Amino acid sequence: MMSPMFLVAVLTVGLSAGPEAAAAKAPPASAPEEGTLASFPLQHADCRAVCAAARNLFPHEPLTIDERTNVMVYYGSQRLLPDLERLVKTLDVPAAAGEAAQCSTLPVKHRPAEVLAGFLRQVIDERGSTVAADASGSTLLLRGSASYVRRAAQIVGELDRPPQGVVAEFLFLRAGGNTEPSGSSADAAAVGRLLPNLRNLSEAGRSSVRVQVNEKFVVDGEIAGRLVTHISGMVLRIGEDGRVSIRVEALVDMPATESKEQAATSAGRTPSFRLNTIISAARGEPVVLGSAPTGWEPGESLILVLRVQG
Repeated sequence: MMSPMFLVAVLTVGLSAGPEAAAAKAPPASAPEEGTLASFPLQHADCRAVCAAARNLFPHEPLTIDERTNVMVYYGSQRLLPDLERLVKTLDVPAAAGEAAQCSTLPVKHRPAEVLAGFLRQVIDERGSTVAADASGSTLLLRGSASYVRRAAQIVGELDRPPQGVVAEFLFLRAGGNTEPSGSSADAAAVGRLLPNLRNLSEAGRSSVRVQVNEKFVVDGEIAGRLVTHISGMVLRIGEDGRVSIRVEALVDMPATESKEQAATSAGRTPSFRLNTIISAARGEPVVLGSAPTGWEPGESLILVLRVQG
């Protein structure tokens, strides 16, 4: 199929200075305005349908048609010409035999138009139909039978939804030390009910991240200047029952300012601990991921807790 041709002419529009102004060599009131006149002859599509689609995309641009010659005409900024040429190339194609072709634009809000266009090409196989994304990536350009346009709009409506996401909150608790905590948070109290054998539970720090399904996340932090934390992972699935499957990799380590040898012999702590696990969590309920003797006092442990919200 030959690429659609269009004709372009650059016109200069402005006020011409009179003889007196020229003699006085006075500066013009404003610089001349330049406009581009372009015509797009259509071989297959109706110029009225293509122009309507173009007006949906560019509602403030001067677009008109010549029905006699089936041409769309534009006068305005030259920067818009590549977008108009792409639109015409997408929509000006032969229709399927026996059916009148329709031209349509379909705005999308949550997913890239190019991704949706690629999916439609795979699932709807109709001879003579075309689908493409506009230059902004926020609109689909459709041409095909009425049934094709309806089905494409239905599929896009199902797919173009806000991506699922949750907030993963990581809570660090100290437990088992000889010092009674001055106060206990509600989260520490909830974990204490899950693990009644632990004593002196107190919150040491927390961090959170909002993440979407199949999106990797990384959370780095520090606890009281004595421990550094690195947590990464991915939300694998959000079930219809609201439970969230999430992969978590965590590292709790001594900061670089404290040597591993000193850390291993002070207060009964180990230099670091790691975990790599996949858990299924109900939203709002704390899940204990692991613990290790990396506390500040002999017999004290650090506990890592995950709570999924949102």
